[in-house]
Amino acid sequence: MSMSRRLAWFALALAVSLVVPGRAAAQYFGQNKVQYRRYDWRSLTSDHFEVYYYPGLDSLARRTLDLAEKTNAMLSVRMGHSLRKRVPIIIYGSHNDFSQTNVTPELIDAGTGGFTEVLRNRVVLPFTGSYEDFRHVVVHELTHAFMFDMVYGGSAASLIASQSFFSVPLWFAEGLAEYMSLGIESNEEMFVRDGVVDGYLPPLSYAGGYIVYKQGQSAISYLVQRHGEDRLRDVFQRIRSMHSFDRAFQRSMGVSVDKFDEQWRTWVRKTYWPTVTTKENPDQFARRLTDHRRDGSSLNTSPSVSPQGDRIAYFSDRRQYTDVYVMSALDGKSRRRVIRGERSVKFESIPSFRSAITWSPDGSQIGLTAKSGGRDVLYLVSAKDGRVVKRIDLHLDALFFPSWSPGSDTLVVVGVKDGRSDLWLVDGKTGASARLTDDTWDEKEPEWTPDGKTITFASDRLAPVVLQPRRSEDGFGRYGLYDLDVATGRVTKLLDTHGDDHSPAWSPDGRRLAFISDRSGTPNICLYDVSDGTITQLTDVLGGINSLSWSRENDRLVFSAYDKEPLSIDAVLARLKRQAPQAVLTLDAAAHGPAPDTTRAPPNQGALAAAWPESLTATADTLRTAPARQEPVVSATGHADSARVADERPFEPPPWSGGRYHGPPPPGRDTLPPLADRTPLVERGGPFALPDSVLSQEPSRYKWKLSPDFAAGGFYAASSFGLIGSTQFLLSDFLGDRSLYIATDVFSSSISETNGLVLYSYLPRRWDFSAGVFHFKNYYSSQVTTLGDALGSPRLFSERTFGGLFTAAYPFDKFRRMELSFTQLFAELKFYDEFGFLTERRFQSVSSPSVALVGDNALYGYFGPVNGHRYNLSYTPSVALTSNGLAYHTVTADIRHYWDLTHGYTFAVRALGGVSTGRDPRTFFVGGYSTLRGFNDFSLEGTRVAIGNVEFRFPFIQQLGLVGPVPLGVFNMRGAIFADFGAVWDPGDPIKLSVMSRHAPDSAFRGGAFSYGTGIRTSVYFLIVKVDAAWNTDFHRSSPPHWHFSIGPEF
Repeated sequence: MSMSRRLAWFALALAVSLVVPGRAAAQYFGQNKVQYRRYDWRSLTSDHFEVYYYPGLDSLARRTLDLAEKTNAMLSVRMGHSLRKRVPIIIYGSHNDFSQTNVTPELIDAGTGGFTEVLRNRVVLPFTGSYEDFRHVVVHELTHAFMFDMVYGGSAASLIASQSFFSVPLWFAEGLAEYMSLGIESNEEMFVRDGVVDGYLPPLSYAGGYIVYKQGQSAISYLVQRHGEDRLRDVFQRIRSMHSFDRAFQRSMGVSVDKFDEQWRTWVRKTYWPTVTTKENPDQFARRLTDHRRDGSSLNTSPSVSPQGDRIAYFSDRRQYTDVYVMSALDGKSRRRVIRGERSVKFESIPSFRSAITWSPDGSQIGLTAKSGGRDVLYLVSAKDGRVVKRIDLHLDALFFPSWSPGSDTLVVVGVKDGRSDLWLVDGKTGASARLTDDTWDEKEPEWTPDGKTITFASDRLAPVVLQPRRSEDGFGRYGLYDLDVATGRVTKLLDTHGDDHSPAWSPDGRRLAFISDRSGTPNICLYDVSDGTITQLTDVLGGINSLSWSRENDRLVFSAYDKEPLSIDAVLARLKRQAPQAVLTLDAAAHGPAPDTTRAPPNQGALAAAWPESLTATADTLRTAPARQEPVVSATGHADSARVADERPFEPPPWSGGRYHGPPPPGRDTLPPLADRTPLVERGGPFALPDSVLSQEPSRYKWKLSPDFAAGGFYAASSFGLIGSTQFLLSDFLGDRSLYIATDVFSSSISETNGLVLYSYLPRRWDFSAGVFHFKNYYSSQVTTLGDALGSPRLFSERTFGGLFTAAYPFDKFRRMELSFTQLFAELKFYDEFGFLTERRFQSVSSPSVALVGDNALYGYFGPVNGHRYNLSYTPSVALTSNGLAYHTVTADIRHYWDLTHGYTFAVRALGGVSTGRDPRTFFVGGYSTLRGFNDFSLEGTRVAIGNVEFRFPFIQQLGLVGPVPLGVFNMRGAIFADFGAVWDPGDPIKLSVMSRHAPDSAFRGGAFSYGTGIRTSVYFLIVKVDAAWNTDFHRSSPPHWHFSIGPEF
């Protein structure tokens, strides 16, 4: 086979894996996206949006449509662009339903709040119980949709096909979306302040994970404060015409992205470094019980202290997975893991950021919510050994924040049903439940009073639920604390500090309430005294407080804090006697006065501070940055002119001007028409600005049809070989439930040379089906055919295969599935001598059903799996239905296990075995980079194979900056030490160890094999590059080193 055609079909196979939905064909490994339920989709339409939803979400859909149109009015002005295509929004009633979407083939983890896909500009998001969180995600994702429409013109697929696609850096795209949806807020300042003070913020261009959202948000706010939103709009207007973000940014800003990064860092240092003198680390007033610097964790949160005050249960990812640990409340020792999360269907997922752990009154059990089998359930678990005592399924869309009554088996939990978040009462013995609230407001973090008669919880019911694009524009979105009388169901406001107040925790005597508030500009612990109605700020930390718990005995207060990046757990004995005058305010003053501007105010140190200023004239607190310049109010009925760039030739950036901005040339006019405004928005004092004619429309039922997602092609022509053409098409329905993939490689000189694949996939139900037909013609120089026939020595031959296939996969849960398939293949093989003359022709057919069991709960790092296990057990026979049909039975097993040793160290083992029997047994060819290193590639053959691999992986070089002709920037390299062993044989062959030279011919090698070696792994332009040096040995002598180079993840 010619090298060009080999590369062409390798690229085609790669394209199939990238664009065809992941379950369209059997996967060797991989976790499952399970369809636990079917959805009856319908839609509502407005001028610029179409909202898709299913029954039970009617009210949420109308609120979404109204908010989207309001957001469109705001973004069209602030971004200087008008939508030219209607944006579809697909909403789900819970994150559990959202994780089943087929719009993307990717698995959706618990931390994904929504996404906007680029090919069709579809916005997909869940409702998690909070309308404020939902408002944030809607505006965030619509900002992405505006950017895609503006930058790619709604035709990203065509840009990809023409190889003209360009990307906007993550820090800019996500930072802009956070800035538009949140502005400047305490959470962003907490992350950036902690990062800049402790020096761990990466360069903007290399930032990733959640921190890139907050870094980008801060950088965009700096850009706007310094240059105004006009300059931000100018950046947008130049990106598409120049097909380069870096050039457009420098052209508009007058500085490179790296120089802008330096300027932003200088600004945040000047803003936040002075706070070091007035803010405190939790270690200064509390005892740290977890330390991420030692155990390698990045999350230790939701601590819950036992009623006796002697133990603390908490979530931690110190072993990569989110697990539940119990430790001593005295010193943090005697730690044991009681729940292993994210490994089996029982604890498939633990939403640690919207959940809690609660203790039974006697301290023998803990309660928590977890995802299991596609829905949230309430677990009551033994605190000693993790044994599940009770599993309670309330049949709600989502469950959060359980809390156990101090004197009974009754629990309260937050449940989401049909777009409403409410409190539910649950009997821990019988599982019976009763709804306590029934309204549109969010309730979270309920806590029982010590007498068990009242439930205190956080809620956003300070204002009516009116969703606006800007955060807290009409007062909605802030949280206060409320009491619910269990006997009467009456809800009363307890307190409101004009900040976000949450995480209530009562003292054992019920006279004081600890809670978290960001009134001072960052989340801190406050104490409310019931007797005199005063609120005391207890802490004034540099990072922020996340959650807290107060024991009913021994008076211990435990909290988690954001400190030096991860969330850690600290404890303090709650002898809360010290006070400072400026840390105390009355309940009335908190409720009626605005939150203080800590940019100008004196430091507001907490009552637990180690030192106090001598007077109120101490250094000003620069915790909160100055507010961004306010844009003019967007008229609900107005429509901003689009300012897209359509110049005849792209602008080139000027030479770097050292930071001096001389102003860009004026942008060109937009030549593409925007969508028309037929229904203006009118604020009528209610929750909606859309007219009743839109809100009361009859929803349209969803009818699927295939339409193109992606198309690419090209052709070449010459008199010597004629016409060569290559095309790829991907068509799918709007929800991704059905897809059709077509790929061809046409040669006009001979139709028999044409390669083609047609694959149809059906995914909306639990069973996933796919069917296809194929035709391939390839040329080889090899000692084995693609069907596994051993030829004895390398021969020249062509292989034409055609036929059909059918696959079906049934996922038992997220981690296990069964795969069934049937392949009918016909093959024509032609053998040639060294002069190109035909010497032999063979016809073969394979009629092969197969079954496989696949399990995978492994967690991936950048270079490959780092924890968990995976397996693939398969049986593949072939039945001779024709005279030239092959008859064989092949069984294979591939089992792998990974142990995370923390701090980047991993121990990995693999056991691989196979047996093929029958009239035409298949031959296994192993050896080389992927099986037995230290031997030539595929030089070991036999109908039986057994292989073991043991590998220790470790960090080698980290954070090395490289420059040169190909600047790699931050450069990471990992090392590996390994041993490979096994045997390959035919029945009757003796098995013994022998040494094989690297220069040995590719003749058959049978017998036992053992090798050892070392290697390095690194990434170059997102490709994992591996280089190994290995020696095979018989334990008496070793071969010269065999060098293996490969691209791809570790096994």
